[in-house]
Order: sequence, then structure tokens, then C-alpha cells
Amino acid sequence: MNRPLVSSAMTLGFLLAVGAATSLADRPSRQNTTNRASEGAAAAAAQSMSNWTFEGCWTRYQGGACSDVYRDGSGNFWLCKACGTTKNPGPSKCRQIGQAELNSGFWCS
Repeated sequence: MNRPLVSSAMTLGFLLAVGAATSLADRPSRQNTTNRASEGAAAAAAQSMSNWTFEGCWTRYQGGACSDVYRDGSGNFWLCKACGTTKNPGPSKCRQIGQAELNSGFWCS
């Protein structure tokens, strides 16, 4: 009488153990997930920087020091280093600047 209950409990325990082991094996490790995310971000950043276009040199104040202005692949403007000195524009070397701010400054010749 107790035999089917014990057998059912053992079968259930076995199925749960197999299911847990399978789900753990299928799940990527945290390190792999982190590496994939950072590789994807690096690839996106490299691609976006290769799509940046030099727009000209700009200054906030007439007669002030001029800085390089680039436009990224999404149409956003970026204010970078001193005019003619930005070698590889990107978010680490430039800051985003809006159209309104550009309109309030001066384009250098």
C-alpha cells in the first residue's frame, strides 16, 4: 500500500532534479552575459563613431576658442576638442550639444 506512494515520490524527486539540472545547464553564466553585453556596447560605439561627420568649428562666444563639432549617425551634435585636434570623436572625448545651443553660438571660419 505504501509502495506506490514511495515510488511516486522518488519519480517526482528524480524529475525535479533532472529539470533543475537542465535549466541550469541551458542558462548562460553571469560572466558570459556580461561579456556579451560589453562586446555589444563596444561594437555599437565603434560603429556609431565611424558614422560621425565633421560639421565644422564652433564657439559659444564671438572671438572665443573654437571647438570641433561632429554629428553622429542618429543626427545628434557633439562638441569635441579644440578645432582641428579631435582625432577619434566619441562620447568619451566629446559632449552632446543641442541645436538651440549651437544656434546661440558662432561658427568659426
